[in-house]
Amino acid sequence: MIAVFSKQCTKAVTELDLDYLERGGGTLTVSGAPSIEPSPDSLDLVKVVLLGAPAVGKTSIIQQFVWSDFTEEYLPTERKHTFYPSVIINEHLYEIKITDVPVIPYFPVNSYYEWTHYRFYGLRNATAYILVFDLSNVDTFQYIRTLRDQMVESRDMRNVPVLVVGNKQDLLCSSTPSASSGLQQLAMAESACGDSREKRRNIVNLVRKHWKCGYIECSAKFNWRVIAVFKELMEMIDALEGSSSGRNAEAPSDSAIGGQTHESRCAVA
Repeated sequence: MIAVFSKQCTKAVTELDLDYLERGGGTLTVSGAPSIEPSPDSLDLVKVVLLGAPAVGKTSIIQQFVWSDFTEEYLPTERKHTFYPSVIINEHLYEIKITDVPVIPYFPVNSYYEWTHYRFYGLRNATAYILVFDLSNVDTFQYIRTLRDQMVESRDMRNVPVLVVGNKQDLLCSSTPSASSGLQQLAMAESACGDSREKRRNIVNLVRKHWKCGYIECSAKFNWRVIAVFKELMEMIDALEGSSSGRNAEAPSDSAIGGQTHESRCAVA
C-alpha cells in the first residue's frame, strides 16, 4: 500500500523557501502557523527536482499534487520553492523534498558550477528527477533531452530514478477545426495531429527502451494522473531502496496514494 499524508500547515508556510534550514539555520517559526523543522534522522528524505523548459507546467503539477490547485495565469518560476509531503509506501515512511526551480540553461558539470550558478538548488545531489515537457509542443522535449545527456555525463546516474512526464494532455489536437471550417483546414489539422502522435511514439520509445526511464502523461489543469506521476516515482525509489536493503520491494496489487488537498488525505485505486 502507498499513501501520502498531508502536513498540517497553511499554504503560506508550505511556500516558504527553507534554504537557511539546509545551511543549519535551525527551526523556523512563523506567526500564526506551526513551526517547520528539518526531517528527523529516522525518516528517509527523498530529494526530488523537477526540470523542464519554460511554461511546460512544472509548478502546476506540484501544486495539484500538494494542494489540488491550478492557476490559469502563467507565472514564470523566478526563485526556488520547496515542498515537503510525507509518503508511506510498502509500510516504509519517506519524506519528500520536492524542489521547483527556475529554468536552468544547463545542468552543472561539477559542484563548483552548481555553487556558482545554482546555489542551494540541490541539483547534483537529488535522489530522483522528474523531467517535464509539453505534449502539445513536443519541441520542448529537446530541452529535457539535452539536460538528461548532461546529467549522464556529469554525475553517476546509477540508482538515480528519472521519470519523464508529458504534461498538458488536455491540449492534444484541441485546436482541430470542425468540418464546417473547410476540408483543407481539416486535412491540415489531421495531418498535424498525425505528426504529433508519431513524435510522441518516438519519444516514448526513446525514454523507455533507450534511456530505461519511466514515462507517464498527465494534465495538471484537470488533475488527471498527477497523483500517478508521484506514485510511479515513489515506486521506482522504493524498489531501489528494497533491493539495496534486501527487503521485498514487489509492487503491491492494491495501491493508494494521496496528495495534500483540501482534505487531509485522499486515496485512489
